[in-house]
Amino acid sequence: MRAIHFSNHVPTHIKNHLHAYDEAFWHVSVEVHVDENQVQIIDINGALSPLKLSFVDPKTETFLRKINNQQPLIKACNISNNSTKAIKIIDLTAGMGQDSLILSTLNQPLISIERNKLSAAILQTLVYQYLEKKPHDWTVIQDCSLNWLSQKTKSSASHIYLDPFFNKRKSALPKNTMQWTQKFGKEDPKTDDNALFRLALAHAKERVIVKRDKKACFIGGKKPNQGSIIQKTSRFDCYKPPSQSNDSIAMG
Repeated sequence: MRAIHFSNHVPTHIKNHLHAYDEAFWHVSVEVHVDENQVQIIDINGALSPLKLSFVDPKTETFLRKINNQQPLIKACNISNNSTKAIKIIDLTAGMGQDSLILSTLNQPLISIERNKLSAAILQTLVYQYLEKKPHDWTVIQDCSLNWLSQKTKSSASHIYLDPFFNKRKSALPKNTMQWTQKFGKEDPKTDDNALFRLALAHAKERVIVKRDKKACFIGGKKPNQGSIIQKTSRFDCYKPPSQSNDSIAMG
């Protein structure tokens, strides 16, 4: 029995990418159904409702067209349309790509990093489908962000985004998506989010953005020196790296 199933018109490179994960999905009792425009994941045991994901279906395309510079995450990035600075964005906690997809609308080089191999496999498939429709410099990397970033030179990116998982309210993502994310990541070791934040500050040239629950304390207890973008249940805390700011961000 195979865990991954393809429709007739799925490109070969997507098939080749996913075939390597067939045994891993079967091990967690998950079937993956892929066509040209979406990925559907099904819990064979029926414990979770099936989840359909797409970066290119009509609903998502309508959502993306409506995004402008007042969208909270885009606003938090504070990238001017007339900027002459080199921009590169890194999403250190990509998951299945909901926030990376929003960041992609900035039309700047984007790297999405996801530690869990199953979530990363799905995200890569969604990005491949997206790139079939819209060429973009968007790379998915399956790795621990802390390890990956620590091996990079300083000033690796202009903007670095992180959304620490363990502090998320269950309402932070659509319920079914959160349940699937938890299913895939339940055996993953816990990341030291304060260490990841410190590393992000050392590697970002322009800004570090941290997503938090609206009532949560600041990461590392450090007040954002570029303010916060407040939403109904969450906020984006914005930090100018010390090398780019007169404001010192002392880390405890």
